[in-house]
Amino acid sequence: MDVPPKMEDLKQELHDLKQRLQLAQQMERAYLDEIEQLKDALHSMSISRPQSSTDSRETSKDTCLVEQLEQRVLCAEQEVTRLTDQLRLSKQQQIHLEERLETLTSEPSLSSFDLNQSDRTQLVEEVARLKEELDNMEASSRVERSKLERQLAEAEEDRASLQSYVSELEHHIKDLRNELADSRAQLEAMELQANCATDTRGSSAFSEVEDRRIRAEKLVMRQRQLIENLTAELKRTQVEAKRKLTEEVQKLEIRFRDRDTKFTDNLVAERTRLLADNRTLTLQLQQMEELQVCSQSVYLRFLFLLNDFHIYVPLIEVLLWKDFPQMPLHARSYMFRSIMEVVLWLTSQLAVLVRFDGNDYG
Repeated sequence: MDVPPKMEDLKQELHDLKQRLQLAQQMERAYLDEIEQLKDALHSMSISRPQSSTDSRETSKDTCLVEQLEQRVLCAEQEVTRLTDQLRLSKQQQIHLEERLETLTSEPSLSSFDLNQSDRTQLVEEVARLKEELDNMEASSRVERSKLERQLAEAEEDRASLQSYVSELEHHIKDLRNELADSRAQLEAMELQANCATDTRGSSAFSEVEDRRIRAEKLVMRQRQLIENLTAELKRTQVEAKRKLTEEVQKLEIRFRDRDTKFTDNLVAERTRLLADNRTLTLQLQQMEELQVCSQSVYLRFLFLLNDFHIYVPLIEVLLWKDFPQMPLHARSYMFRSIMEVVLWLTSQLAVLVRFDGNDYG
């Protein structure tokens, strides 16, 4: 009977499950830290956004993107909370399995004669059910963790893309503000010169003022053209940023889909291994049942043998009687022959019992 090594295997499996649960909890804490960092970054980015009337449309778009990203972060936090609850339930199931294992190890040996069929059947069903529950909870935990990793990666990519997009917007807005300030300064200078030259239109300086006005108008036209070009460049940059973001999201989806497929294959292999272990345990229990039945049969035969042996005890006592030599020769021969037959029969029965017991326990 190889029951203690199987118990050791169950303990080792519980130890491995405990380590995997601890690893999942560590990864969960790391995800929570990343979410907090992401929220801080979003908060700081929302504070540092430019608030002006010239870029109100771009700012509203940025605000919408930030709100969407914050909503995704909130969903990720909810997923983390749900994963924490599932890990807590899995830990409770593990504690229950450990208590069950301690109960099994503290019970008498399975080789005793008082172990009935119903207890063994319940034991096999309980072990199979607990293994299946642990397998399901571990698979669910891994799937949820994979989803959370994918969502966090997507949120990180969105945050990076949004930061790059906001930086480009701030750069273009800064350039536009500088150009607009220069244009306003030139317009103010032209208006001032025009006001100063109203009284001297008939003089020789009229032509010079007119030339300056023409040059100022040309400069304003160039500035307007430059602003239009910058606006078009800004729109192209926005479209390119959105396109890159879409491509990155598609790449991430493909990558995580492949990883989920590999993870599913690993889960199937793990389930196959646990089913094989369950079949092995069931076979060992059946062998123990057969061995118990054989042991009971040997024990009963030995009792019957001892019971038959008590019949011939008076003959042995007569043989050891002090007046045995004075008995007639034919009586002594008959008693001696009967006692030898009893001895030979007992020897053969003991040999059969020893051979039967050796074959079963070997």
